[in-house]
Amino acid sequence: MKQRYLIAMLPPKGLSIAIDQIRRECSQTFQIYKALRPPVHLTLRFIGSLEESYEAQLISSLNGARNFKPFIQELENFSGFQNARAVYIAGTKNKQIDRLYQQIKVLTKSYGKDLHDSLTPHLTIAYRDVNEAKYQEILDYYQSKTFHAMFEVNHFSLLKHDGSTWNVLRHYYCQSGPEQLEIPL
Repeated sequence: MKQRYLIAMLPPKGLSIAIDQIRRECSQTFQIYKALRPPVHLTLRFIGSLEESYEAQLISSLNGARNFKPFIQELENFSGFQNARAVYIAGTKNKQIDRLYQQIKVLTKSYGKDLHDSLTPHLTIAYRDVNEAKYQEILDYYQSKTFHAMFEVNHFSLLKHDGSTWNVLRHYYCQSGPEQLEIPL
């Protein structure tokens, strides 16, 4: 049976609650609801269709991305992806998140095609049930606001969809060595 998996950074509880409140405000103000379904997260990799028999292999392969030092991830204001009609809280790019993303991408390339060469760190507040006109309205509304937060990243998580909700399968805490492991690409 095919399953959906998500490799993501989950912000600490207090920040997740604050961001979820922004999502709920957006949902109520603009009558959109799809962004409330997944937990608050910053996507590192989405695997949309994988035979469940490969799950143990996926879990094991992600151990190779644990060799990183904890780092600070900043979140700064709002932006959007017009082609996906998604509005989000923007994460700042940094070398550490780029390296982690590239490692995960290499380690999971056999589990499905990845459409992105690089990561645009973000936490979605509106998507999927947003039409073009509403997208622009939501984006304009949030771009007039400011948001700033930061959190320490010392792990990433693997989530699995059970048909109605995303559930954490495993957290991968960093095991930093003297240098972050770099996988040649």
